[in-house]
Amino acid sequence: DRVQRQIFNQSCAVSGCHDSNSFFNAGNLLLEASAFPANLINRTPTNADADALGWKRITQVDANTGDPSTSYLLHKLTGDLPGPGFGDRMPRGRPKLDETLIDVIRLWIEAGAPDTGWVPGTD
Repeated sequence: DRVQRQIFNQSCAVSGCHDSNSFFNAGNLLLEASAFPANLINRTPTNADADALGWKRITQVDANTGDPSTSYLLHKLTGDLPGPGFGDRMPRGRPKLDETLIDVIRLWIEAGAPDTGWVPGTD
């Protein structure tokens, strides 16, 4: 809930980005609440380079564990991309997300990217 409200709704699912009117131009990634989690969890990214590494949009190992190192969304937010074929840091053309918010996403992924509740350590 927190990730959706505080991060996706504010910085990603906005006009011209990952909203229902624009997502076809943004890697076919819709980040509005109505699309979660079906289009994120263990879904193959449209980026061929990320796919070739075996990355998922969000890698969920099981219901309580995720893998940030193979979660393409986190790499896009941090800008820690292995090469130009992986695209731009997100949000594109705007300042990088605050490190605190990126840490919230990292902890959320590590906790298995639950679709409800509050992840410990993100207070």
